[in-house]
Amino acid sequence: MSALVRDMLNLYVNTRSSERRAELRDSLARELLLVFRGGTDYEAQEAILGFLDAFNTLEGRINQVEHLIRDLDRRTRKDVFIGG
Repeated sequence: MSALVRDMLNLYVNTRSSERRAELRDSLARELLLVFRGGTDYEAQEAILGFLDAFNTLEGRINQVEHLIRDLDRRTRKDVFIGG
């Protein structure tokens, strides 16, 4: 994987702004096409965008679970403190 694609993917993963993520997603898809296919192909681009959308959905679910864990942890600590 090229350094540019790796850097773009890291930036994509660590960016929270949905507008900026959309821009990065499109740029990343174009770069991946150039790296893996040597040109532009609509079907390949759609597949890459689909992958990134699925990644986004998975990341969203992970964030939800992390939030629930933090909330449960806060409640547990509160219960222990009050009851202890």
